[in-house]
Amino acid sequence: MKHVICILSFRRADILYKRTYKLIRAAGYNDDEIFIFVSDDDETQEDYKKKFKNVIIFKRNYFETDERINRKEKTALHARNFIYKYCRDNNIEAFITLDDDYKCFCYIGCKVTVKSLKKINEKIFDAFKSMPPRVKLLALAQSGDFVCSQRIFIANQKIFCRKVMNYFYCLSSRPVGWIGVLNNDTCTYAKLANIGELCFTVWGIHLHQPRTQKNSGGLTDLYKSEGGTYLKAFYPLLAHPTAVRIKFLGTNDFRLHHSIVWKKLASAVLKK
Repeated sequence: MKHVICILSFRRADILYKRTYKLIRAAGYNDDEIFIFVSDDDETQEDYKKKFKNVIIFKRNYFETDERINRKEKTALHARNFIYKYCRDNNIEAFITLDDDYKCFCYIGCKVTVKSLKKINEKIFDAFKSMPPRVKLLALAQSGDFVCSQRIFIANQKIFCRKVMNYFYCLSSRPVGWIGVLNNDTCTYAKLANIGELCFTVWGIHLHQPRTQKNSGGLTDLYKSEGGTYLKAFYPLLAHPTAVRIKFLGTNDFRLHHSIVWKKLASAVLKK
């Protein structure tokens, strides 16, 4: 299925050019299929326009109503909501949203780089389109999914997992109302799961990117001013206090992280 690439970025034109953009071009996408979304309060807009063909400038809209998790901060939340509107208004049905700092796409279990990513994405969209309308989002796995005990969890998965983060397959005919200034991916898939909608991560390929706290630019300044990932971990808890816990995650460098209690969050199909 034909689709376009939508990349979210903020004050990181150079990083975008060297990382995600370079990977996407190598995967077979041309400039007409790549759109860069930059907010109107980004003072480096001209840097983007010099480097990329399709730079879309959007105005941050603080219309989201739940002030517990949607404060007026400069995060990806507003871009994610705007992209759906942009694609719908421009008759774009299928699109993938990406961050700007990916290092590589690899097959799970090895360090072999994926060379046919565009063809794989087309096949995933074909499958997505055939799924029931309740399926709102698909995603690729991240390298962070393979930390500690999660390796065991993932090894028991067949095809899908119900969490989705970072690299999203989207259909404009299946809109998603993103919530959460920080951790908006987790807040949103938890919201959808709680009302019976479905989101899945597709195993087989994973993306690799630096940890946000260790990166420069983008959300890093907000994380530093807001106490690192401390507050980020609590946003899903604020959205769903009966189904989210906070725990330490990591191997050597432990940090606070959310933990979804799926039995309390989402409806389940019972089998005999």
